[in-house]
Order: sequence, then structure tokens, then C-alpha cells
Amino acid sequence: NFAGSIVPGLNYKITGNVGLYGKMLQITASSIELVNDESADEAVIASFLRSNFDGIGEKTSLSLAQEFGREVLEELYKRPKSSASLINGLSEKRAMAMSQKISEDKAFLDQILKLRILGLSEDQAKKAFDMFGLASSSEVERNPYLLLRIDGIGFDTCEYIARDMNLDKFDKIRILGAVLCVLNEIHYSSGNTYITVDELKSGVKELIFSQGKSNCNSCVNCITCDLNYDTCEFFESSFLDAVLYGVECDDIVVYHFDNDKCSGCGINDENARIAIKRIFKIEAKIKSEVESFVNAEIAYFDDEKAFEIIKRLSDKKCIELDKHQIDALSMCMKESFCIITGGPGTGKTTITGILADHFQEKKIDCLFCAPTGRAAKRLSESIGFDAHTIHRLLEVRPSGEEEGFIFGRNQNNPLEAR
Repeated sequence: NFAGSIVPGLNYKITGNVGLYGKMLQITASSIELVNDESADEAVIASFLRSNFDGIGEKTSLSLAQEFGREVLEELYKRPKSSASLINGLSEKRAMAMSQKISEDKAFLDQILKLRILGLSEDQAKKAFDMFGLASSSEVERNPYLLLRIDGIGFDTCEYIARDMNLDKFDKIRILGAVLCVLNEIHYSSGNTYITVDELKSGVKELIFSQGKSNCNSCVNCITCDLNYDTCEFFESSFLDAVLYGVECDDIVVYHFDNDKCSGCGINDENARIAIKRIFKIEAKIKSEVESFVNAEIAYFDDEKAFEIIKRLSDKKCIELDKHQIDALSMCMKESFCIITGGPGTGKTTITGILADHFQEKKIDCLFCAPTGRAAKRLSESIGFDAHTIHRLLEVRPSGEEEGFIFGRNQNNPLEAR
């Protein structure tokens, strides 16, 4: 696995198998390793120039990188005409255009170039700039594991950038990076918003010890050991220091529930949970919103009346409901907030159709939505009312910034339904 970006012009050592797929050569790589040499910077700088300046080809970009190195932006900005005279294929007009672009966005381009040289791809560098701004390169150099706050950047990328920092294997910066990586992976793979201390320890151990034998500065003699994490005397204290550091930096929270009340706690407290603070705050916000629905005043609706309505509407549709479906419909008619779950074929869509008829009779404004266009179409066909995708219902549109979105419907412009 290679965490950096593959850049034309650099040399890589690839381990794997070479074979044929039909008449075509097929290479299955088990590992990719950058071979550092004097031309490494030049290839990265050339790639940066091609990505950020229109009309700059491979030969011209490489000539610029070889001639000016890391000072290429400064030279093009201050001395475009003399730069053009030194580089074959670079016209004075093109150099002046490059100088003009640099003058308009020099701080941004300076940071992107520095981030590229550190080992980020063009896309990763722009995401880092969006998060850290003009301090991007210095922040990443100080602590590469801050990049784990960015979607799409993993632990391997941070390790790759940190390769020349000589960090101890148990440095709290590195262990916290592993903690955040494990928490992110658990959240996005399972949907869980927290993890237990034991589960987190297990994941972090597996991540930081995954390379087997490795030099570790923690031992007195800097020995090379098997790094058996079940017996390593340094891991426990390092893990604790990293978690405390993460709480201090507002990256994570440690909490538990006592008599149904959530409060912060120590990592060794019984039933302690650990979560990414950003996710924790989102969950707390959702909880608050749901509670506002649950606690809302509702009109009294007795079981007998609910059953009469359900029987009449189901008979009208020639549908025979089972007890679970009747109970679910009755709950939906009496409660201010309901969630109905069930596997395929258990009658969720059937229930929704009867509820839609009930809402229409009572002149209750109701909106229907589903996660995908296909699901929305199926729902609409089944219940006889228009259904939309969630993103269309909330009027989601691109913000104009990379990966950014604007919600046309929000707390200031709520959906017209009750």
C-alpha cells in the first residue's frame, strides 16, 4: 500500500506479481515504495505546475522545476521575462500569464506547492488548505496526523508524511492519530457513534503494530523487538496520554451515562465511551431535536378510535393487516414521533400507504421521501402520493466550493408539513 500520490517522473520500487491477462501485461502490486533521489522534488514541482497553470506541458514543467526548484513560483512571479528566456518552450506571453495568476493567488499556490512536496496529492493539498488555510504546510509539518480530520486521508498518508520526523512509535501525536483513524473507520463502516475503551485499544494496537518488527525508541537500548502489543509495557501509558491529549485538543470526548444522564468521565471509568467530538455534537443535536418532537403536545387519540380508522382504510384497500402492522399504525396515529423498522416484505410500505390516506382525510400536510430515486419512485407507486429523494426534498445543491453543499430547506426555511 502506497499512501502518497503517484507522480510521473518519480521512481518507485514495486513488489508484486507480473503476469498476462490475455495478451496484455498485468501487474498485481502488493507494495509500492518511493525511491528517494535528487529528482523527486523536481517531478512533484512539475506535476504541481501542470495542475495549476493552463498550457504547461510535461517538458516545460520539468524544465522549470529543474531550473528553479522550490523557488519556481517566486521566479515566475518576480522575473517572468527572464524565466521565459531560460526555459525552452516557455513563451514570454505564457510566463507573463503565469506571473499574473501567481500575483492573484500567491499565498494559496505557495501552500499547495509546499503540501505537494510534503507528499500530498493535488486534491489532498487543496482539502488541507480548505481546513488549515495559510498555516497549512506549517501545521502539517508540525503534526501530520491533523490530516486525519479530512475525509479521504488515512493513517498511512500521515505516516508517509511523518517518515522524516523521527517520531517515537509511542509519541502521543502518533497514537492520537491512530485513535482518530480507528474511530473514523468504525463510524463510517458501522454507523456507530462511539466505541468502548477496549475496542479502541484493540484497533489502535492492530494499527500501530501492523508492520511487525520495527525500531522503537521507547526501550532503553532502542532495541528491535517483536512489538508484541499484548506484553508491551509502553502501550498502556502511551494510549492514556494520547486520549487525554485528544480531549485537550477537542478532537475526542470520553463520556458515560449515569441514571440516563450523559456526562464526561475518565477513560478508566466503568462503561466509558469514546467518540469523535464532531460526531458526538451532531448526535447530541439530533437527540435534542427528537426530544422536541417527543415532548410536543398531541391530541388525545384512543385505541378503539384508531382501530376503527385502520380497519376502514385497510378494508378500502382490500388489505388484511397482521397484529404488528395494526400496532404500528395505531402508534403512528397517537404518538408525535415514531420510527418503524422491519426487514423486506414486513409491510412498511403498506403501513405508509394507509397512513398517507389517513393524513389526507384529516387534511394533514405530509411529505414523503426515500434515500434514492429508485426507492422514491417505488414508494410513490405503492402509496399513490408523490415521493422525493431526501436531497431533493431538502433542496440540496452544490455550494460552488469543492465538496460543499447548501440546503435550501433548513431551520430558517422549514418544510411545509406537520
